[in-house]
Amino acid sequence: MADEKACGAIIFTNEGNVRKYLILRGVGAYQSDYGFPKGHVEEGETERETALREVKEETGLDIVLYDDFRTVDEHALAREGRPNDKKTNVYFLAEYHDQELVAQKSEVSEIVLMDYQEAMRCIQYEESRRELTEAEEYLNRIGTIKLVEPSIEYAADIWAFRAEILEKDADTEDQFAGCMSLDTSSSAEEWIEICRLRKSEETCQKVGTAVPSHMYLAVRKSDNRIVGIIDLRHHIDHPILGTWGGHCGYSVRPSERGKGYAKEMLRLNIQNARTLGIEKMLITCDVDNTASEKTILGNGGVFENTIEVDGTVMKRYWITV
Repeated sequence: MADEKACGAIIFTNEGNVRKYLILRGVGAYQSDYGFPKGHVEEGETERETALREVKEETGLDIVLYDDFRTVDEHALAREGRPNDKKTNVYFLAEYHDQELVAQKSEVSEIVLMDYQEAMRCIQYEESRRELTEAEEYLNRIGTIKLVEPSIEYAADIWAFRAEILEKDADTEDQFAGCMSLDTSSSAEEWIEICRLRKSEETCQKVGTAVPSHMYLAVRKSDNRIVGIIDLRHHIDHPILGTWGGHCGYSVRPSERGKGYAKEMLRLNIQNARTLGIEKMLITCDVDNTASEKTILGNGGVFENTIEVDGTVMKRYWITV
């Protein structure tokens, strides 16, 4: 079997208030094909190095790749006598400003800028359309929320968040994932103080936590509404956390689910982990929790194994920070 791998980038720029994607047309027999710059990985190159080199060669652009976007497609090469050969394409995401586009004449017949809908109409390959949609959804999602520490400013909405969880998730076993003590607190003010004490090694055990951690509210920027809560344990040097608890848990407000907030919350929390010097994050989910699994995989989670905890089978994933 002789597999092939190519890496490239989905690139965009903004013209006024319109996001435009850079789309290439090939040459010769491929002149009717629309897609993104990419090329084969050369010996000794990383995926990101290949993407940067290929983009420069095919478009003339010097770009910086986003840290946390990577999408992959695989397909059979269908070579005669070698039906198992496959091709893997890896795409990153990048933005450019005020640079001249220079098409590589041997590979590119035309470079065009299209908005999302135009590009979706022109791109023929289903996998490329899926990847463009992933990029569009990612860009629409980032920047819509921020993670902030609990404060009195949000007391009323914290309590409303708690009430909504209790009402909508009454039959859910782990209804306050990532919101430790919110269910047992007598007021938002009490919980805010608990969150403050949890941040320190010296005081976290006073409020029933074995390791220090930060709690964050996921606040939608447009209306300052809490859409979720997520925590971050400073380390998992603990028999439960190191086995199935992991570095963080999270809950999305029932009325705000299905909007991609969990994925963005975890992405922002990974940045917080980087600030704390955490190199790898352990994230777990129940084996049948497909929504949580997609959130983890969407942030680069790598499956390690499954474990059974009190009759529940859980999946363990590691995210490199």
